[in-house]
Amino acid sequence: MTTKQLEQQQNFQGEVISGYVMHLIKLTLENIRLGKQTINNERENNAHRQIHNSFYGLYLEEWKAK
Repeated sequence: MTTKQLEQQQNFQGEVISGYVMHLIKLTLENIRLGKQTINNERENNAHRQIHNSFYGLYLEEWKAK
């Protein structure tokens, strides 16, 4: 293998590795985004559940008082 061919092969391997690393970074960022979205959705669901339970509790107290 000539020096030029070796250099071309090393450049190609570097580009492949760089592309692979960039792909991993994109996947990691997407996973982080989805994880945050899931956490935020769960917080929102919990907030709605707490509001619902509060109103339901007040309704039960009024109903029992009747």
